Formats: sequence, C-alpha cells, structure tokens
Amino acid sequence: MAEESNTLNMSNKKIDIFFHIKYFSCPDDHHALKIKDENTIVCSYCQGSFLLKKDNLIDIRPLEPSKIKRLAGNGYRDIFSETILLNDQRSGWGCLANAHAGHRAAIKYERIKILELIKKKCADPNLLIDVSGGVGNYSLFFAPEFRSVIHCELHAPSIVTAMRTASDLDKVNINFLRSDYLSLPLSEEIADVVICTDTLERGQEHEERLLNQIRKVLKPDGIAIVDFHVNRLLRRLNQSSQVKAYNVSDIEELIYNSGFLIDERMEICHIFSKLVPFEGCYTVLDALFKMLVLGGRLLLVLRKS
Repeated sequence: MAEESNTLNMSNKKIDIFFHIKYFSCPDDHHALKIKDENTIVCSYCQGSFLLKKDNLIDIRPLEPSKIKRLAGNGYRDIFSETILLNDQRSGWGCLANAHAGHRAAIKYERIKILELIKKKCADPNLLIDVSGGVGNYSLFFAPEFRSVIHCELHAPSIVTAMRTASDLDKVNINFLRSDYLSLPLSEEIADVVICTDTLERGQEHEERLLNQIRKVLKPDGIAIVDFHVNRLLRRLNQSSQVKAYNVSDIEELIYNSGFLIDERMEICHIFSKLVPFEGCYTVLDALFKMLVLGGRLLLVLRKS
C-alpha cells in the first residue's frame, strides 16, 4: 500500500481510527497526522511515527516529557517512558473495583452531576474529549451521549484497563490516546465538551498549561467541565496533603487568566468518603454534611471568553 493512501482494509474499529484521524495532530509540531499502514500513523511534517497498538488505541506521546517542577518528583518521567503492554493486568488509576464504598459513590455522584450539566448545556453534542481519563470512569459512562469520544491518558496500565473495559462493554465509539495532557496530540477547536477531573491539583504552572491545552481543543461554543479541590481538610483526609487545594478566589483568577469564563459552578463531595459505610447512603449523608462543611470539590462549567 502506498504511504499516502487514504484507503485501508481494516476492521471496523480500526476504520474508526481512520475516521478520527482528522482530530489528531503531532504532539511535537502540531501538524496533521496521516495513516501509513494498519499499525503506524505518521506526522505529515516531521515524519515522526506513532503506533496503533490495537484497534482503537494509539500511542501519541511527544519526544520528551513536559518539563514542570511539580511533576518532576512523582515518577512522571517513568510513567511517560513506560511501554504499553496489552496484557497488563494492573488495574490503573481510579479503578473502582477495590475502592472504598464512599469513594465509589462520590465518583458516581460526580458523574451524574456532570451528565446533568452536559444535557443542560449542550444540544446533540458530537465529540467529547476526556483529558487525564484514567481507567475510563467518566469517558465510558458518557460515551452513549456522544457520537465520538477521545480518551486521553499517559499512564499505560490505566489506558489499557480503560480500553479493555470499553471492549467488554461494547463501547466502540471511543478512541484511546496514550498522550501527555500538557501536549495534547489533537487539532484545535474540535470538541463540543472537554472534561478533566481530579487533575487540576498540582500548582499554578501545571494548571495554566493544562487549561491552555483544554482551551486549544475546545470549540468556540463548546464547554469544558473541570473540578478543583477546595476543602483542604477533606483533601488531606481523603488522599494527600501534597496535592493542592485552592481558595475559590484563586480558582477564579486562574480560570479568567486562562481565557475562560465560569458558566456555572457546583460544590460537591461534602463528606469524608471513608465515613460512608455503603454506596446507597452516600447522597443522604452528603446532603447532611452539605449543611455543615464546604464541599471537597468545586465543579465548574467553563466557556471561552
């Protein structure tokens, strides 16, 4: 087959990759990508090559990991460099199977609230991009609401888990991109909705660069839905004091300086998740704690300013 050919004899899922290639770009020079053969995608400018690992999973990392001080000490370079193993049985980040009942319930509650916002703000949305999508807790849940979904994640075990789960659930409208979210391999202004959860938590430089990437791929009339940790005590009880929680005024300044307007905001996750004995009582307990404490997360709907 000639290198420039736009016709492929591939499985239905791989044809989806061909269909979506118009959305992809080189993470190093941002030029368009093209299909070379059934296992390789190349940059039309620098000729850098990226591997189609299996069906709808593509490895599109830049040549070098992003240089941010906040990421330097937490194994980021090792995560960036790790090879994807399609038989990897590690569960990845955000896996709910072995999580505490309260944590599972909090994630499911946030998903419902985000879905309500999407339905409220978007009529017949086409493309969803999940940035830092982990094991797919959000992208797989929202997939039925969109024609196409692009799930972006750098952590190899997480994206393999997400792909495997999507296959089990017969979610065939999702492409999985092994990518660095600070250099998204995506074209500009393509997404009706971008979601990014539990990720804007590593300091101003990190947040500014990530929000810039989200803004780049969002359509002029699209929405981004993100969350920030705002209750420092709950953040430390639930996970780690090393992850940043913000004052609301600091979040607002960061959002506005990144070229967004806040369209809607919602406090969620008021209860310390380990106090929840089983999933079914989460909403009742959270409603009670809402009268007493600041929510653990602030959920925001953003539009381009």
